[in-house]
Amino acid sequence: MRLRFRRITMAICLGSLVLAGAGCRLPVSHDQRSAGAVSSAVLGTRFARVTTSRLETGDPVLDELDDFITAVGFDFNVPASEVVDMQLYFGNREAAGESVDAFVGPYEMIFDGWYVGVGATGHSRPDEELDPFMFVGLQYLSVDISYWDSAGAVFVDDEEVGWIAGGGVEWRPTASIAVAPYVKYFDNATFGEGTRVGGRFNFWLDQRWFLEVSGESPISESGHALGLGMGFRY
Repeated sequence: MRLRFRRITMAICLGSLVLAGAGCRLPVSHDQRSAGAVSSAVLGTRFARVTTSRLETGDPVLDELDDFITAVGFDFNVPASEVVDMQLYFGNREAAGESVDAFVGPYEMIFDGWYVGVGATGHSRPDEELDPFMFVGLQYLSVDISYWDSAGAVFVDDEEVGWIAGGGVEWRPTASIAVAPYVKYFDNATFGEGTRVGGRFNFWLDQRWFLEVSGESPISESGHALGLGMGFRY
């Protein structure tokens, strides 16, 4: 019941955030207007974005415990120069459920993790249709684990530092569509580690708002992710 209430509350908050900004009319930044042309570029754009996703971590305990692990993330992108973007991001991941262990019998566990991080992305051809990029990020991770079985309860708090690095290319076939495949390596301790190939598809609704569909699949270890997001230029 507690978990369901938390997920419903998170969904309401996420929906409220999107609806609250739906009528907002913010001016397109100067770097997004070049001779009257509007680009579908996400790289080099000042934007804020919120995403929600379904995860498989690759951890057999967590994936068996909860077959619908959810994550919510918020991030902000600010161009530092024509070819360098800086990012600030934070979010939550949660898994909870009941299972049976051969030794301890039935048990219940809640895994609640938060993260905050900073990152940088460099891209080499900001005005072209194909724009190669590389990125790196550093994250602070906080995990609360609650465990109950017939013998009692255990509560664990853990803090870690993680990092991520990778690269890809952003393709802008039209003024409203951007596609960006990439490869990344990450080491996020309890949040997982490994190498993944992924991508995002961005569709600009107008000069300000865009929708995003993203996904990742493992090359080495750890599970996949499928996400949906919405963002806007500011």
